[in-house]
Amino acid sequence: MVFNKKYFNKEAIVRSAGIFISLILFISCISAATVNFVGLTTIVPHPIFGTATWEGGGNAEGASVTVTSSLGTLTDIVASDGSWQVDCGDPGPDWPEGTSFTVTITGSGSHAGWSGSKVGTVSGYYNDMGNIIVYNDDPNTPVTPSGPTTLNVGESGTYSTSATDSGEQVQYRFDWGDGEISDWTTLGASGHTDSMSHSWSSPGTYAVKAQARDEHGATSGWSSSLTVTVSMVNNPPEIPSIDGPTHGKKGTEYPYSIVSIDPDGDMIKYIIDWGDGSIFTTLLYESGVNITVNHTWNKRGTYIVRVKAVDEHDAESDWATLKVSMPKSFSFILDNVRKISFGPVLHKKVSVVSNQQSRETRDTIILRNIFDSQDIISSVDKNSLSIKNLINR
Repeated sequence: MVFNKKYFNKEAIVRSAGIFISLILFISCISAATVNFVGLTTIVPHPIFGTATWEGGGNAEGASVTVTSSLGTLTDIVASDGSWQVDCGDPGPDWPEGTSFTVTITGSGSHAGWSGSKVGTVSGYYNDMGNIIVYNDDPNTPVTPSGPTTLNVGESGTYSTSATDSGEQVQYRFDWGDGEISDWTTLGASGHTDSMSHSWSSPGTYAVKAQARDEHGATSGWSSSLTVTVSMVNNPPEIPSIDGPTHGKKGTEYPYSIVSIDPDGDMIKYIIDWGDGSIFTTLLYESGVNITVNHTWNKRGTYIVRVKAVDEHDAESDWATLKVSMPKSFSFILDNVRKISFGPVLHKKVSVVSNQQSRETRDTIILRNIFDSQDIISSVDKNSLSIKNLINR
């Protein structure tokens, strides 16, 4: 190829090459710009963001953020200023407009068991969830208290319960069902068992319940109740005392005084076994009141009288006893007089026969009652023995 120097210009060629190169670069830039523009129209991050604070105040720094939808889960950590953010656009999970989601924020460490949440829908470029308060979760409801279900008035019973919380210490208190609520127990690990004691001052049926509280003051509901039946303590009356004649004769009525004391101040009645097959029950009397009851024995003999006290609630004392004799005969030994046996007499004269002969004497003699070994002093006057009050002695 032959160039015509007339038409060849070096500078023109250089200028033409520069223009050509510039044109190529311009076209490349336009192409690149177009690509980027197209990319921007398809990259839509849809940021979901907000802040989180603890119940009672303070940024929820370090709390975990979980954003969940049917298309997946996104996570973040709350920053020191309380802010958080996740992106649900493209590139990424590409959650389209209208996608429903839930933001859950959970604490850890000293705030373990704390949580807060809020629901939202992907809408537009920005999705501001505002502030989410992270609350202290309540402890779980305690188990039904365990302990004695029957007690007497004034008798103490010990009752236990337990409850769990999410990593936090818990303590318990009891509602005794009589208008009294206990103090809180000391804090212990989640799930630990603790107990308290209580006594009731009146008989009745009581519902005992328990409640839990965590170390941050969150409380559970009350547990189901344990039914406790409290009964009145009924102490039996004391063994009664019985006082009256211990000797007598058949067919004669004798009075007997009886009394007992009931520790609870209850009314008392007396059951009397006269020892001859007859039993008598009195009416109710005030505790400590002496009563008099009469009785007649129709046969000679020795009888064991038994008496017991029974209060108005049927608590019984032990038996009290009294030996009573209706004698058949007596024997007496007289000085220098032979042994004479005769039946019971009262203010009657008995002839005394000497071993040698009848004679007058004013000697005082000792009469010994063989039955009860009591000495009786009387006198002999003109061969007659005067025996006084022998029976009633």
